[in-house]
Amino acid sequence: MDDFIRTSADERHSAGVRELWRAGAERGDFYRRSYEGLYCGGCEQFYREDDLVDGRCREHGVEPELIVEQNWFFRLSRYADRVRDLVASDRIRGEPAARRNEVLAFVKVGLADISVPRPAARSDGWGIPVPGDPSQVVHVWWDALANYLTADPGRWAGAAERVHVIGKGIVRFHAVHWPALLLSAGEALPDVIAVHDYLTVDGEKIAKSAGNAVAPLDLVERFGADAVRW
Repeated sequence: MDDFIRTSADERHSAGVRELWRAGAERGDFYRRSYEGLYCGGCEQFYREDDLVDGRCREHGVEPELIVEQNWFFRLSRYADRVRDLVASDRIRGEPAARRNEVLAFVKVGLADISVPRPAARSDGWGIPVPGDPSQVVHVWWDALANYLTADPGRWAGAAERVHVIGKGIVRFHAVHWPALLLSAGEALPDVIAVHDYLTVDGEKIAKSAGNAVAPLDLVERFGADAVRW
């Protein structure tokens, strides 16, 4: 059964995100502090300086904005050893092996705690309020990852195998942040994270933000659905 969820409008999702937050909070996995970091609006992600190339985001080729604000932080560092062991033992199987090794190398360097909401004033009126703190809304990557579970918690928990098929640009979120979130909330873990490279045009990643996106329905009409899937 397919279930396509619109996370910005489906009450199942917003209620589920709040429950996940409360579960992590009960374990003491959130704390609030001032934060200063380099933020890429295209990625909707904070970066360290050594993540950048010549001071620019690898994905979008722009200089991230310096943001200074008060945020809630998730104790990702608390789960570093467990995430490493899950991936190294193939309990969470990363495919292909090169991506699995990429995750292990990232974790080996050390996991810093991460900012997981953003001020409501910077969210343009959109976002799920942090339980107990309406001045903050849950960050898109915490929110978006949760939809695998919030759409149908019973289906997630009862699945014989939980498989993610993702693009290489979001490996860190799925293979590091997502398992840590689930461990914090006491939920079932994914089994396989299958990672593919990007579709490209003239050697560049296809992206709406880059202005080189191709309308898939036009391709289907011209070549047929099977050719486009391939």
